Amino acid sequence: MSGGDNGSGIPVAVITGTVIAGNTIQQETIGVATKTEALTAVHLNNFISLTTGVDNLDGGSVGAQLNWWGCSLGPAAPGCADASGTTVLFVPFLTSPF
Repeated sequence: MSGGDNGSGIPVAVITGTVIAGNTIQQETIGVATKTEALTAVHLNNFISLTTGVDNLDGGSVGAQLNWWGCSLGPAAPGCADASGTTVLFVPFLTSPF
């Protein structure tokens, strides 16, 4: 499957069914950035020392439940990574690293 666009901004290939799981992402500004209209699954990841754990840059939905956001209080709490963009579903979240 090829990627990119046709020169007019129209995607040549659309990736669906993306799952990002079982990672420890640390010392980055953004852990996972998505830009798709499809559902993206982001589960069982440890976001450590990040500003933003998940950033949804497009109109699709991101299922970001069951991640460790760097503290036990979840996204946007003091000391935790944030969830940014539209339709980032993060409840329930992990209260300790997986």
